[in-house]
Amino acid sequence: MGRIKWFITALAPVLWGTMPLTASEATAPGHPLFIATVRSLGAGLVILALFRRLPPRAWLGRIVILGTVNISLTFGLFFVSASHLPGGMITIFMALAPFWAALLSWPLLGQPVRAERLLLIAFCVLGVALLVRASPAALNPIGVLAGLGASASMGCGIVLFKKWNRPDTLLVFTGWQLLAGGLFLAAATLRFEPLPAHFGLRNGFALGYLVLAATIVAYGLWFRGIEQLGVQRTSMLLLLVPMVGLAVDIVWLGRHLTAWQGLGAAIVLGGLILDAMAGQRSQRLDRRRAQMDNLPRSAPRPQSSEQKWERVE
Repeated sequence: MGRIKWFITALAPVLWGTMPLTASEATAPGHPLFIATVRSLGAGLVILALFRRLPPRAWLGRIVILGTVNISLTFGLFFVSASHLPGGMITIFMALAPFWAALLSWPLLGQPVRAERLLLIAFCVLGVALLVRASPAALNPIGVLAGLGASASMGCGIVLFKKWNRPDTLLVFTGWQLLAGGLFLAAATLRFEPLPAHFGLRNGFALGYLVLAATIVAYGLWFRGIEQLGVQRTSMLLLLVPMVGLAVDIVWLGRHLTAWQGLGAAIVLGGLILDAMAGQRSQRLDRRRAQMDNLPRSAPRPQSSEQKWERVE
């Protein structure tokens, strides 16, 4: 059952891995905030129209915070970074989201940071760097800062979602966050960015995919995964984003896989497998502890062989 949950949750970063190519088809270059706004506000309005439920007043503050962290900052900074960095270099910074999630889990959830997890994350970030063939000379300061901000924001949003839980169904709660975040992004777009001069049918299909598949479906699966798998296991799945992005480039754009990229892919896959194995071991230990705790205290404990020999003597 745990494997099924893992694979279902993994569909979210798989869909996100297709976003760089789709975003390039959505509108002309130079409109990152417009894409982020349409994606979040459109998805939030669709969900609100389907379910027609408003959030309780006691939750308004938390929804604004979650919408800002999970949607406004993550979406906006991601597309700003992607517009200032070449290729899939943004994925290097997004691969740091598991680090931020692990770091923030300690003060917010009471889950201590283990050294082996940080080493595993560093190992996987190295793999992502090889995967996208990052060159330090191509780093743009604005793109770097926006990428770091997007990854930190996503890591923080994962932890806060786990800490606060939700007052309604998962999809409705996701819609509230998207709507709140989309409103902030709309204000930023109108203030700092001109609207696209041309918008055709192809752009509409690309934006529709971003709204329906890469946002409504992906975020519904993602938040479900946080609830079922936990913060740290779910955040590690973000490493699939550059893997899928590379696969899309190879299949769709006809690019060739280099030896260094193959090594990077092997490192990332190895890290994900190690993390999945560690998660399964942890689940087995938790089940054993729960079984031991449920045993009646008066039940006789199994005797060791030494105790049996002492009785015979």
